[in-house]
Amino acid sequence: MPVKLAAFIPAKSNSKRLENKNYKYFFGKPIIEWVKNEVKKSEMFNEFLISKDINRPKALCEDGVTVEDVLSYHIEKGDIKADYICVIYPCAYAVTAEHLINSFLKMRDAGKDYCYSYGMLNGDYEMDAGGFYWCKTNAFLRDNIFLHKDALCYELPMIDINTFEDFLGAKLDVCYNHRERFLK
Repeated sequence: MPVKLAAFIPAKSNSKRLENKNYKYFFGKPIIEWVKNEVKKSEMFNEFLISKDINRPKALCEDGVTVEDVLSYHIEKGDIKADYICVIYPCAYAVTAEHLINSFLKMRDAGKDYCYSYGMLNGDYEMDAGGFYWCKTNAFLRDNIFLHKDALCYELPMIDINTFEDFLGAKLDVCYNHRERFLK
């Protein structure tokens, strides 16, 4: 039986530090559109769900609610039925279809239940890049976590956008590192 994959984008509208960040224009279109296009371009997902405030209970849109809480809700509701889920943040501008495909294959081939994107700080410090997380659905339901201690790390240098300064930094990152994709 073929393995089923789901893409999940948690796109709430009420970001505390950068208002409406998921829909801010980024090189000609809302930043979330760049992410959606790469998910579709990968052609690897059987399911694709964007979780917005309007398709989840109000209690799951408030401060303190985690992405794990939102994903659990959608799994329990039956919105996601896949074997593996890739949670992709709506501001993960550096994620490409190739990253999604290659990270899944590396995770699967390594026999891991989890994978997350990371970047480097000062050349030697590993950190969550705010890009994506892969999880085997049954492992996620057991552990309710993305940053599992046994996760495979996938390098994806990018700016994790939380503030206006981060947003400007991401635009500079595009100018230096992603020109061919954004500046055609």
